[in-house]
Amino acid sequence: MTAHDDTREEAKILDALRLAIRECDLKTDVRVAGGWVRDKLLGVESHDLDIALDDMTGQQFCDRVLRCLRKTDPSCSYKVIKSNPERSKHLETTKLEILGGELDVVNLRSETYSNDSRIPTSMKFGTPSEDAYRRDLTINSLFYNVAADKVEDFTGRGVMDLKLGKIRTPLPPLVTFLDDPLRVLRSIRFAARFNFELDEELECMASADSVKAAFETKITRERISQEIQAMLFGKNPARAMCLLHKLGYWPLIFTRPVSAQSVKDFQVVCETLESVNIADEGERRLVLVAGILYPFKKENDTVLGSMAERIGLKAMLKKVNALYKAIGNTFVQDWYELNKRTLFGGLPCLFNESFRVEAGLAFRDRDFSLSAAALFLSVPAPSVQKKDVFNAILKSISLSERSYVYMAATKS
Repeated sequence: MTAHDDTREEAKILDALRLAIRECDLKTDVRVAGGWVRDKLLGVESHDLDIALDDMTGQQFCDRVLRCLRKTDPSCSYKVIKSNPERSKHLETTKLEILGGELDVVNLRSETYSNDSRIPTSMKFGTPSEDAYRRDLTINSLFYNVAADKVEDFTGRGVMDLKLGKIRTPLPPLVTFLDDPLRVLRSIRFAARFNFELDEELECMASADSVKAAFETKITRERISQEIQAMLFGKNPARAMCLLHKLGYWPLIFTRPVSAQSVKDFQVVCETLESVNIADEGERRLVLVAGILYPFKKENDTVLGSMAERIGLKAMLKKVNALYKAIGNTFVQDWYELNKRTLFGGLPCLFNESFRVEAGLAFRDRDFSLSAAALFLSVPAPSVQKKDVFNAILKSISLSERSYVYMAATKS
């Protein structure tokens, strides 16, 4: 990879860094780390320039080069973001603003962990190799050396795993996952995002009881929620959910066991979303989140008020009782009347009494991922387009009800 692989804006930023390093006569090796390098090699757009330094902190570096950088960009500045473990911010980061871009600047490091926390108990300056091996995946352990204008692969497997489409850990996966079990979810997320395969040993160790026990004790619900939302809102959410189920993490995350049918239902929903034109991205997200999480929402809604307050949906709370009532036979009956009039023309194969009873039980027990969509999409109806059915389902659910489902399902 060379500077020609960068966007014009990125190339200007990297050139400014090279010039400043030379003018300030710094011996520091400046590298771009992690995701940006991975994405550039994959031909994927990326603008997250994370800078790693071998012999000084981000603040020390910015202090040294700021005067030189301002020759290129007079408005260049930086700020220091202190560590805040209570908010999952474990590392002090310096943010450098230059030429319209923002760079995170940190030092290379090595880390050690305790048995009861994913927060490193100690961090110290590390070599490029140590920093690469402490990372979650080989594909995220690559560096781009700014001065040398080349990719560096200190694990010796990062570039190859990108070519093979393999999700693998730099260290033995048991070590990587016990240090930070959240890396199991990150492995799943990247496998789904890039349609890569999980390494066999990684799959085996991710499923180990010791790793699952560490996952339950070390990881906060907030961090789990962030990873799950990234899966659902990213590419291929159906595969991410299937991998969660396959590796046995579904009951650890959603508290209730999932059936194989629920996973299949969610796949149907995802496939249907791909085939229908839902222009509003927010609506797609609501449908996906509601579909996968609603059957597992908590019964206690004490958190709901504060969430509604935060996102400005107080009025929506009035619909809570109506929505609960809509989960059972009343909801199915409404569907029956709606679709008999608008789509199906009263097809007896779909809307006889036994069908409605069976459907009502399914809704009440919440055995379907996206109850209405999964139910109707799974019913054989050669004369009816699934797209029409799905659109009718979406139209029948008000935005406020979708918002309620979203909030109730995703609260910690």
